[in-house]
Amino acid sequence: MSDMYAMPMDQFVIELPVDTRLAFIRKVYSLFLVSLLATIAVTVSVLSVPIAADIAGRYWYVWVGLYFLLSWFGEAIAAQGKTVGYIVLSVLSVVTGLAFGPTIRFYIGNQGVDIVYQALGLTTAIFGGLTAGVFITKQDFSFLRGFLWMGVLALIGVGVLGIFINFDFGMQQAITIGGVLLFVGFILYDTSNILHHYREEQVAAAAAAIYLDFVILFMKLLRLLRGRD
Repeated sequence: MSDMYAMPMDQFVIELPVDTRLAFIRKVYSLFLVSLLATIAVTVSVLSVPIAADIAGRYWYVWVGLYFLLSWFGEAIAAQGKTVGYIVLSVLSVVTGLAFGPTIRFYIGNQGVDIVYQALGLTTAIFGGLTAGVFITKQDFSFLRGFLWMGVLALIGVGVLGIFINFDFGMQQAITIGGVLLFVGFILYDTSNILHHYREEQVAAAAAAIYLDFVILFMKLLRLLRGRD
């Protein structure tokens, strides 16, 4: 979930030789995959290891707060340097697992583990299809930036309003679908930024952006599938 462009100090990835560009892309998506696997490992620990479950359950508000803090500022911090970037992404991966562990447990307890597999499969298919489309067409989706961040603010506003107003089921589903579409847009935007608006050394920042897109889309789809049943 990116809100910054790379500083124009060096060449952007799209301007680099093909072999260098492909090496950068491999590094970004390898780091992205490692981060996802780390999050899954932490989440599984929360679900299966009593001590981890107790920590996640007792301090869930801390993990959720840290997750949202890192969601907003983590990518910008990661862009400051390689070492800082890897540290931020590592912390984000662990914190995400701790924050989402209790939520995944709730879904499994109420509707079974299949809903988690379905949401993960849908997320992977959507993410993979959109990613392939961006890399094949090399389309720059930076024009979506303003619309996407207005969408984020709108979702936050609706969330605050929901504290005071009890939305009916139809409205809740409409809001969730809106969130899904929003993060489909973010996947297009952030993936195109990897080509057009990052420098070669900003691997961690690029991986952080698409990692957040994937994780948040997964949670939106999980909620949407729950509402369907």
